[in-house]
Amino acid sequence: MSQKYSKQELIALKNLVQNHGSILYVNDFDIEQEFYNLTGVKRKSGPLYMAAWRLENGRYDHILI
Repeated sequence: MSQKYSKQELIALKNLVQNHGSILYVNDFDIEQEFYNLTGVKRKSGPLYMAAWRLENGRYDHILI
């Protein structure tokens, strides 16, 4: 079962996307590690990519307000 993203996690993910321009071209392990270093939460790269897509399309705006 999927876990919901906290506001802290979404902010960290937003920062990763801004730092890299897009996380699609970053090594899977590197994204997982960077995310863990920022949040202390382990997430696989696939869900992070999908969350980044949803973030960029405004699906988490209600959480980031």
